[in-house]
Amino acid sequence: MTAPRKRARRKPVPKQPAYVMAEVPDDTFGAATDPLPPKSPEAPPLTTDERFEYLLNNPDLYAAAHSLPGPSRVGRPAHHPPVVYLIFLCAISLFGSARATACHLQRPLWWDLVRMSLRTHMGDAVADALLPVGPTRGQWNYYFHAKLKPAFAEVRDISRDLWIQQALDHGMLSETGTRVSRSYPERHQVIHADATVACPPSSQRHRETVNEVTGEIRSRRVDPDAGNTVEGGGTRVYGNKFLSAAVRLGNIPHSRVILGIESIRHKSATRDPHRDDEGTAFVKLARYVLGRAPGLRAITYDTALRGSHRAPLIADGLVVFTTQHGGLAPESLQRFEDGPCHHDLYVAEGRVCKRLITDDGTTHYTRGRT
Repeated sequence: MTAPRKRARRKPVPKQPAYVMAEVPDDTFGAATDPLPPKSPEAPPLTTDERFEYLLNNPDLYAAAHSLPGPSRVGRPAHHPPVVYLIFLCAISLFGSARATACHLQRPLWWDLVRMSLRTHMGDAVADALLPVGPTRGQWNYYFHAKLKPAFAEVRDISRDLWIQQALDHGMLSETGTRVSRSYPERHQVIHADATVACPPSSQRHRETVNEVTGEIRSRRVDPDAGNTVEGGGTRVYGNKFLSAAVRLGNIPHSRVILGIESIRHKSATRDPHRDDEGTAFVKLARYVLGRAPGLRAITYDTALRGSHRAPLIADGLVVFTTQHGGLAPESLQRFEDGPCHHDLYVAEGRVCKRLITDDGTTHYTRGRT
């Protein structure tokens, strides 16, 4: 006897609007028939050891380490200087997890690279005082919760200023350029930002679980900051939500520079009143970057930005490129009357349109030029 086949789910049929839109006319930003710009050259691959060496040779890493708390006068001395734990934190994205990072730094192949870099950037005394191997996972967990996490805000602010200055030193966000058009800025004058939900270190959501068969109670590691959130496509995910903004040079691979990272609210305002929502956090970050990099011309983002978020950025002289929200019904904007003639202006699909009623009663929106 064969198992019954699962019934295939029917894909929802998109609802057709009860009106007709005219063709999009050519405007300041071009036309749909315009050829696409040429693609940038393909970025050459980088091995893990190359990425690790670039991380260790970044002078901003050692400048940011000065904001970490130093050794305490009481208690047991720290096993490693603060900069080592900051290197550990950054290397987690390379090796995949804190456990893998600790395993790599226990090997001389990787730990010797750390020792050589500290000798170059911090002197022989700091390098010679290092232990033969790097931090264990237990040492990392203690320092992260006791020292690094409380100093998060200060490390974030200092790193943000260093990243912006790094972009300026590379010629990004400069006011001078070959293009002067606001609608077609150069690539290094545009920042792209987006928010994503990062998986927590542990997928467990309860500190204690009970085995229904044996009754055994097990203690679990739970991320207290993680929570459920809904992504743009309607997918429900569990984790921590972060916002990042970056800029890069045109036609130069591996030139992207992160300008800022923010932890944003993914719970209700009553449960998490200390963090901003996605749109508010981005507006603050964009205006902060603009205050230190006046060459910023445009911003790209997804549908998370609403009119209340775009308005202050536009008032600051920025061009904000965002995707239009789907499913918004046309709204009346203004009515012009000149004797017997009248024109009804509506906002439909992100444009100012003139509404016309055809003989068969169909609503027809004619888009205007911008």
